Amino acid sequence: MPATQKYILHTLPYVDLVEKATIRRDAIRKSERNRQLVKEALSMEASSMEAFSKRHHIETVVAELHRVNEHISVDKNHVAEAISDYESIGQQLIQKLKWEDDDIRVLPQGSSSTRTLIRSPSAEKFDIDAVCKVILNRNEVWNPIEFFDQFQPALASRKVIAKNRCWRIEDLSSRYYVEFTPSVPMNLIPNNLISLDRQMTPTRYSDTALAVVDRQSKSWKPSNPEGITQWVDDQSKRQLVQMVIREAMAMEKAAGVEPVPHQSVALSDTLRVAIRLFKRHRDMMVDRGELDSENKPISILIVTLLTQCYEGLANKGQIYQSHIELLSDLMELMPYMVEIRDGYWWVENPTVAGENFAERWNTDLGERKLAFDQWCTQLQVDLLEILLAEDSAVLAESVRRAFGTTSASAPTSPKGVASNAPTSVILQPAKQGLA
Repeated sequence: MPATQKYILHTLPYVDLVEKATIRRDAIRKSERNRQLVKEALSMEASSMEAFSKRHHIETVVAELHRVNEHISVDKNHVAEAISDYESIGQQLIQKLKWEDDDIRVLPQGSSSTRTLIRSPSAEKFDIDAVCKVILNRNEVWNPIEFFDQFQPALASRKVIAKNRCWRIEDLSSRYYVEFTPSVPMNLIPNNLISLDRQMTPTRYSDTALAVVDRQSKSWKPSNPEGITQWVDDQSKRQLVQMVIREAMAMEKAAGVEPVPHQSVALSDTLRVAIRLFKRHRDMMVDRGELDSENKPISILIVTLLTQCYEGLANKGQIYQSHIELLSDLMELMPYMVEIRDGYWWVENPTVAGENFAERWNTDLGERKLAFDQWCTQLQVDLLEILLAEDSAVLAESVRRAFGTTSASAPTSPKGVASNAPTSVILQPAKQGLA
């Protein structure tokens, strides 16, 4: 490749980071052995009989993971109920806050907006996260705490709890809660009021960047929930897999019924499915007491690492034979996507400069980083066991332990999990300033 072309390739986002992660992964002998086993299990380069057997094995694994993907979905009726409350509270904020209606916009953020919402294996509530974006004048931006506190009287009719950056609405349902984060467009905040190098702000999504109130530091912090949602959506549309039709047939066969109407996340959406499966695996480890709930990897960190990895692989022109092969690579590369900058752990928010999703790793004596490493190690052990399972009984038991489900042929509903629920988590735009 000519030098100029090589340089252009490496200016694409996350190509260098993925290549460094690959080198670090391959330097570990055990990882190399595991990769070879997976490659042999998934390779179609064999005699016709052996290739047929391997293809059948892949389709069986796909069927299992498809069932898990459905099994961990939040019941559509519960989601609809939560969306209704989100819209109602959003309208309440617009009516009660002192600013003009046209200066207030409420929009979803987090798992509900990226379509990676999953049900907890325990009785824990799921959440609908939202931001309330307000256009402030020059004088108002100088006191972020005062701005934050003005949301309490607007929510006076409800039971609310002030968290570090949001207001949690607690009196809605036993199944879920809603959180609203007060925010302001980033371009309204003077440079000296926020720790942000404006020259480093990414151009792809910077037009939706926000400043949110951090009560602990009494200052503004950068954020960009709309940018994250758009970034995940943009990357998930990029096709890295060749073997689509046959895997789709396997999924339909596994379901045993017509596709659920309005199903939001198909198994062919490998990025979102990886996020959902990996989050579920983390939650199962917490449920079994193998991870401390306070130190478990936060969802936005998992979303960011996987999407960075996916984008880097796409920008490299990487092509896979199957979604399982891609899922395996995402699993192995994810822990090596974490950066060290100036001696600090760093997982950048790619949509706004200055936000580090691993920030708390640097202030807790290494507890969260240790929990992340433990989770990644167990995730690799469990998924490798699933990929290399020699018969259906071993596969079913491996799936049950990793994800809290039984075989694809007989799913159960332990601890409140919906066994056949759709993933309809797209929050519909509401009127009068709600997005």
